[in-house]
Amino acid sequence: MQLNVLPILRKDETLYSFAARTRLSNAAKDDRDACRSMFGYSKISRISEFPINFPHFCEYTKGILGDPESVLESMTLAGFFERVGGHTWHKGCSEVPLTIAGYGLSMLSNGNLRNWRICPLCIEADLNCYSTSYWRRSHQLPTSFVCLTHGVSLENSIAFPHKRHNQFLLPSNELSFKEACTHLLLKKNEEVQLRLTKLGNDILQFPCDTYGSDTESALVLNAMIRRALKERGLMTQSGSLRPKEFTTEFTNRYCFLQPNTEYAVAVSERGINSLRRSLQTPKSWRSITHRLLLIEWLFGSWSSFNQQFTWQRTMDQCDPYLTLSEPPNLRNTNSINNIELLSPNSKEHRATCIEFLEHYKTAKRNEFARAKPRCFRWLLNHDLDWFNKYFPVFQRKHIQTNLFHDIRL
Repeated sequence: MQLNVLPILRKDETLYSFAARTRLSNAAKDDRDACRSMFGYSKISRISEFPINFPHFCEYTKGILGDPESVLESMTLAGFFERVGGHTWHKGCSEVPLTIAGYGLSMLSNGNLRNWRICPLCIEADLNCYSTSYWRRSHQLPTSFVCLTHGVSLENSIAFPHKRHNQFLLPSNELSFKEACTHLLLKKNEEVQLRLTKLGNDILQFPCDTYGSDTESALVLNAMIRRALKERGLMTQSGSLRPKEFTTEFTNRYCFLQPNTEYAVAVSERGINSLRRSLQTPKSWRSITHRLLLIEWLFGSWSSFNQQFTWQRTMDQCDPYLTLSEPPNLRNTNSINNIELLSPNSKEHRATCIEFLEHYKTAKRNEFARAKPRCFRWLLNHDLDWFNKYFPVFQRKHIQTNLFHDIRL
């Protein structure tokens, strides 16, 4: 397809929608030929799953829309999923940049293959101003239930697979739409829906750090979530999750999402059990839907979540061994000095302490004191050197020590 006319990119438009309007403005043999011209040659013939080569697309559009990274950020949902620490698609083991990884057009720009949402009032407004409507990124987010512009519930598009695979589809085409489930339209659920919608839009519009991409971030996030759960009385003094109370509160808040296909697994009994298990693992970070629900439930907004993350990372250390040059290997019996020569009391209390640290690697001394007060007092009074070595006192890193060190009176 020869590019003669390049349409103007509209506000919050997806890459799929822009490609569809480009196809309408230029002559091509068919929609597959248009995809091969815009995104590079591929043997895949399905329009909705056509792999995207961003450098080729930028070269085809002569760089008018920007470089590959800016196109990926401004016209797809990749940035949204990166910020919450995961993707709806399989990223794979290799660290190939998304700009050349060849992911499908619909997955990158709309987040999924089939559940595309529209606002009927947005379509009406588009048709009054333009000849066609377009798909908006903010409507395709997994947290989107309401159009923040018009305040009405979003509707789901209904298109048979063969239609999605063989041609470009725009909201103004002869597509049918269905309203959201009646369970989602109850007034008692409106507040949660609106909070989830605003949360998703804030994540999309306000870039920040990526979470869950490394072990350190996962540890900070886990400590932050556990602290928020403790404030709600959902953790025991020993640091264990209260399963019954957690399940009850989580289910009461989000059970209305069960008819929604994107949340059905996350709010099911099996999904909640999986979430409870992952909360006990410091280095794990939840699935995408669980992450979004936890952020909305425990922190309320994206800005609050970022503030809490910054505070946790700066003023608190989730790893009790960060003050040591080399973490001790508690599983190695050789690291314990002649345990066979120790008294029975020493053996008993050291073993109790080691067992506690193996189960709660991020615990601090005050948590150990509440969980095992007798063992804590004995080690403090009779085995202090060993206790300080293998369970050091938590110390914050004073990053502001030299903050005013250049000031002269």
